[in-house]
Amino acid sequence: MAIVPCSVDGCTAPSRTRGWCGPHYQRWRRTGSETGGGPSIIGRHATADERLRNIGWTVKPSGCWEWKGATGPRGYGKLSYRGATVPAHRLSYEAYVGPIPEGAYILHGCDNPPCMNPAHLQPGDHTENMEQMTDRNRSTTGETDGMAKLTDAQVAEIRERYAAGGISTRALGLEFGVSQQHVSALTNYRFRAKPTNRDRLAG
Repeated sequence: MAIVPCSVDGCTAPSRTRGWCGPHYQRWRRTGSETGGGPSIIGRHATADERLRNIGWTVKPSGCWEWKGATGPRGYGKLSYRGATVPAHRLSYEAYVGPIPEGAYILHGCDNPPCMNPAHLQPGDHTENMEQMTDRNRSTTGETDGMAKLTDAQVAEIRERYAAGGISTRALGLEFGVSQQHVSALTNYRFRAKPTNRDRLAG
């Protein structure tokens, strides 16, 4: 038997009663509206699922669930949840997949920042995150980028000292106040990519 989705726009949960999923039906019973009369009726003790659905998303032909709420400067969705501002895709992963491993990033397989479809998300470490950013031309390329932790001169010094030998990426990380993974990504040119001849001429 085919699963019929909830009739509320953007909701992909299976319908249960009156064409709505369980949460939207319960919202209709409480408020007289399947959408609950707007975000204001969602209390601070709402579940992650309720908070996400209250703002909502749009399902695209690609399968992406594009967040309808606020986004940050890099396009990732964000919302207030239990007193903190959290990324929508991370909350979606926790709500529909499970707990995020300690220290893990949540990576987008679809390369679409506002997407919060749990099927498009997977946990990864710092190095995998940097590699993904580089592959998609989203990595930090210089010290003028707001995400840069080190100046260009510091990056050059780290690379020179590591190449000369006698010091580990961990020791360099401690000295410069960044993680060992960050230094490893720099020394392997996965982050702050090596300037091309064109870059040198332009400079």
